[in-house]
Amino acid sequence: MIADYLARIVFDVRQLAQRAERSRDAWILIRVFYIFAGYVAAERITAEPWHVHAGAFEPLWPLLWAQTIAPETLMWILLAAAVAVCTAAAAAPHNRMLRIVALVSLLSVGAFINSFGKIGHNLHYWIYVAAIFVFLPSRTNKDADTLTLTTFWCAQFVILSTYALAGLWKVVRALMQSSEGLISIFNVSGPVHILVNRTLKNGEVGVIGEWFTAHPEILWGAFWIVVLVQCTVLVVAYLPRLHRIAGIVLIAFHVGIYLAMDISFIHVIPLLGLLFVCSPLGERAWSFSDRSLNRSETGH
Repeated sequence: MIADYLARIVFDVRQLAQRAERSRDAWILIRVFYIFAGYVAAERITAEPWHVHAGAFEPLWPLLWAQTIAPETLMWILLAAAVAVCTAAAAAPHNRMLRIVALVSLLSVGAFINSFGKIGHNLHYWIYVAAIFVFLPSRTNKDADTLTLTTFWCAQFVILSTYALAGLWKVVRALMQSSEGLISIFNVSGPVHILVNRTLKNGEVGVIGEWFTAHPEILWGAFWIVVLVQCTVLVVAYLPRLHRIAGIVLIAFHVGIYLAMDISFIHVIPLLGLLFVCSPLGERAWSFSDRSLNRSETGH
C-alpha cells in the first residue's frame, strides 16, 4: 500500500504499467554499478599519492580498528576486500548482506584515501548510492518492482541534491561576498579570480583555462549557466523524460571543469551514465532486459 502511494507520487501512469520491465532494467544497472564501484575503489586506492604522506597516517573513524596496521599492508587488504565484495554483490545483487558489506568496503577505502590530511570526493557519490541500494527490496516482497524503482529514484534524487546544494551554496557565498564589498561571481571578473586561484593552487591550468582567462565575459556567462543548471537540476528527479538529457549535461559539466581548471571528476561520469543516461525511469525506445523496442512508448 505504502509502496504504491509513493510510486504514484514519483512515477507516471506509463511507468507504473511497465514497472516489471523497468525493474529488471534497474537490477541490470545495479549489477553494473557494483562492477564499476569495485573498479573505482581499486583505482583510487592505488592511484592516490597517499604513500607520499604515509608517515602522517591518521585513520578516520571507519578505520579506527586498523591503527596498528601499516598503511601499505592495509591498502592491499582494503583493495582485495573491495574487489571481492563488489564482484560478489554484482553477481548476487539481491543479497542484502553482500550490499551492506560492499558499502562498508567502499566506506573503508574512502576513509583510507582521506586519512592522510587531505579530503577527496571521488568516492563520495559511489558511497551515497551504495548506502541507498542497501534498502533495495527482496525478491519475495510483493511490491518488489515498485520498491526497486523507488529506491533507484532515491539514489538519483540524492545525487541531484548534491549538485543543487553546490549551486545554491555558490549563490549564497556570492551574496555574502558582495555584502562585504568583495569580488564575487556577480562580477564579470569573479569567475576569472576563481580560475586563477585554482591554477595557482594546483600549479596546472586546464586545456582551455588560459583562453577563458583572456575572455572573462565568456567565462562569466558559462559559469552562470553552470550555476543555474546546478540550482534547478533537482527538478529533473520529477521529470523522468529529462533523465538522459540531464545525465549528458552533468557529464559535459565535469568535462568542462576539467578542461578549464584541470579538476578531474572522471570517476563520477560512469555513475551519471548509469543513473541518468541509462535511467530505467526515463524515456527510452528499448529495454536492457529484453533488448527489444518498447512499442508502447514509441507509438509504433
